[in-house]
Amino acid sequence: MNRSDRIRSISMSLALSVILTNSALAETFVVDSLNDFSDDNIGDGKCETLFGNPVDGFYFLCSLRGAIEESNALAGKDTIQFSVAGTISPSSNPLPLIAESVVIDGSSAPGAPARDRELDSTAPISPPPAVFIDGAGLGGSSQGLILGTGARGSEIYTLGITNFPGAGLRLGVGAGPEQTIISGCWIGQAANRTAAANATGIDLGFIVGTVTVRIGHDGSSLAGTGRGNVISGNLGNGIEGNVRGVTVRGNWIGSDGNGGLYSGGLDPTASVVGNGGIGVSLIGSGNGVFDNQVIGNGDPQVMVQGANLEVSDNQIFGAIVPTPLIGPTVPVVTPGPGDGLHVLGENALVQDNQVLANQTGIRLDADGGSPNTGGTVAGNVLALNAGDGIVLAGVQGLALDENSMFLNGDYGARIQTDSNQIRGNEFGVAISSDSGRGNAVGGVIVTGQSNEIVDTPDDKFNSIIFNEGPGIVVVGDGTRIENARVALNRGAGVMIENADATEITGTFIFNTQVSAFGDGDGIRIGALSQDSQIDTNLFAGNEGASIALDTGSGGGHAAFYNVFFGNEGIPIDLQGDGPTPNDPNDDDSGVNRLQNAPVLSNIVFDDSVNPPTVSVDYTVDTTTDNSTYPLTIEFYVADQPGQAGGVSIHRGTPSLNPLISYPDAPALKTAVLNLPENTEGGIMRALAIDAEGNTSELSAALEFGVIDMVLFRDGFEEEICVPCPIFDPFCICE
Repeated sequence: MNRSDRIRSISMSLALSVILTNSALAETFVVDSLNDFSDDNIGDGKCETLFGNPVDGFYFLCSLRGAIEESNALAGKDTIQFSVAGTISPSSNPLPLIAESVVIDGSSAPGAPARDRELDSTAPISPPPAVFIDGAGLGGSSQGLILGTGARGSEIYTLGITNFPGAGLRLGVGAGPEQTIISGCWIGQAANRTAAANATGIDLGFIVGTVTVRIGHDGSSLAGTGRGNVISGNLGNGIEGNVRGVTVRGNWIGSDGNGGLYSGGLDPTASVVGNGGIGVSLIGSGNGVFDNQVIGNGDPQVMVQGANLEVSDNQIFGAIVPTPLIGPTVPVVTPGPGDGLHVLGENALVQDNQVLANQTGIRLDADGGSPNTGGTVAGNVLALNAGDGIVLAGVQGLALDENSMFLNGDYGARIQTDSNQIRGNEFGVAISSDSGRGNAVGGVIVTGQSNEIVDTPDDKFNSIIFNEGPGIVVVGDGTRIENARVALNRGAGVMIENADATEITGTFIFNTQVSAFGDGDGIRIGALSQDSQIDTNLFAGNEGASIALDTGSGGGHAAFYNVFFGNEGIPIDLQGDGPTPNDPNDDDSGVNRLQNAPVLSNIVFDDSVNPPTVSVDYTVDTTTDNSTYPLTIEFYVADQPGQAGGVSIHRGTPSLNPLISYPDAPALKTAVLNLPENTEGGIMRALAIDAEGNTSELSAALEFGVIDMVLFRDGFEEEICVPCPIFDPFCICE
């Protein structure tokens, strides 16, 4: 044998020796006694305590305490299994701290549920473990199982841990990549599904650095709610810790684990055990809470704090919801006493959760004093909460996308911070074309600045319908509302109060109803607001004015390129009290300077050409002292005398007619305007806008030709949903 062969042979022998040594160190201990006693010879690699006498014979037994003692004394990741089922009750001293990585597998006990069991997807039930550890006989602040720093990478399966005066399970595993797993355990709940309280369910303590801890299942396709743990009945928090790198997945937290989702709520046969404190309380960046059912806990039910958090696919209920959310009757439920979810920090992802019957549903706040930036709240259902569905309180620059908010006791969403994008949400939902379920006070209120209520990147619009108050309330400056559907709300479709520079464009505002909140106006601009821009919108079937400006609302409110159809009030109402007559020289003052409307005369219709034209003389009685020149003149045409307004004939790309500049002091002008093809006649009105945006009411009408036009079926206004009913919010233009 040459030298290289000898070296290779020695290396292989050493490697084999290491493998065999490590294999020998990884022992399996089988607990065959429910009694609590120590091992006779700790460190000999055998879990054995001698019992018996010379007459009846001697025998060895292994207790859980003895198995932990032996595992701690040996290197390697040992396994503790069970050949007995029942309750282990430490009475004199707590169980020893687990100092080495270990697998404690309660699923090995007779009658225990399997670790890899499949679930009935319609009604997942968490069966009780076969082995319970009960601390009722211990005093002080004794804890159940305690994992020390050296126990990183331990796995605890299918144990019940109850009645400890401290935490049921303390995970002080320290930072590191080895994954610690807790799954299939019942912590705080007895086998009969009643409370058997620990002071705290699972306590992760304060750990510097990033751990790798999984509380619950592994997220596989066979997993779901109930494959994790039942953490219910504890006096304090269900799960708590100041730590990074924790995943909480697929647990029942507050529920008794008996029954699954039922028509958007819990199965009525399930019971709420709850935890006295927060269900899940995690402080630290990078933690995740997924696919849990959380019900009946303290305030809030879930709290996560830190950067880059994720909370997804959970059901967070304040109470059992016994009937479908969208069904023939509204569910009757008393909301729980606390909020559903609090998220404190930046760049959080809060996605696809059901948050029902709490006080506030979801609240996002700052981690610290200053507002945090960024994050996404998407695809959540928030209903039956006593307060708001969602509150953005301390996080700005966030995307609020495609959430559904209805049957909440206040607003669907309350936006208190700046520069957020509200995209593709439902603030209220439809049951049929004439009935739905909105929110009690309004759809959404915006008090922060520079927020946008707009489409998603794939063109899903915000739907704000069937709310018992205004659809949108704007109190913050610089709000932009684009391409929303605002229908069948009460009081006002959009209410602007003490807010400057609001822009509303491309929005359909339908069928607003009179209520205690207001007169049924499409848009109502209240006190101390100025410089709004309202363009390219459709107002139809509103019980009040399309655009109403209160007497204290200031000036600079520009309105143009709009469509007014079938509203009971006038299109633009400068004082919110009906038509305001022109005055000589426009000397009066008030909202929008009470800008005088144009006076039309001498209208001539020419249908000898196609498209036909109309010429009309007009003048605006306002001096350069009372309006800022140049003025802009916009003409509207309707097909029936009773319509309050009609369609701006300057809309569209390309436009039939550019807006008309009126650059001089009062003078008689003539406009020649193109009309849609095959027009036979109609009603013409006009409005004036000064250089500061102050817009007048529409003028008195002039008729021309034969009033038998069908504007809304001949392509005159392609953006209107036709031939569907013009005020049907369920008829959406593509």
